[in-house]
Amino acid sequence: MKSRRIGIISPSSPSNDKSRKFDEKKQFKKGLETLEKLGLECVLGAHAKNALHYVSAPIKESLQDLHNFYRDPDIKLIIAANGGCNANQLLSGLDLDLIMKNSGDKPLVGCSDISVLLNAI
Repeated sequence: MKSRRIGIISPSSPSNDKSRKFDEKKQFKKGLETLEKLGLECVLGAHAKNALHYVSAPIKESLQDLHNFYRDPDIKLIIAANGGCNANQLLSGLDLDLIMKNSGDKPLVGCSDISVLLNAI
């Protein structure tokens, strides 16, 4: 049976930003539940639920989550949980050799600020 594991990252704004008008923790949980109802196994990046002021995690940790999912052969899709701002801070640390070597059947999807990563990759 093919793997149905997907990686969830938060490379931009935190998924629990209290300044937003809607409850991001609730939306994050609802998103995971919806994906699981579709038969997908959601694997959270080690720093996906972190919050450090206006970013989800320090640059090094956000890159670690992204790179770890590209290294993992069982992860078939990587989803950025939310957009926001700050993903551009990851550009200089992207291991494009690693990503290109492992991205053939493993898309990265997301919207808003994540577009800067999508364009780079």
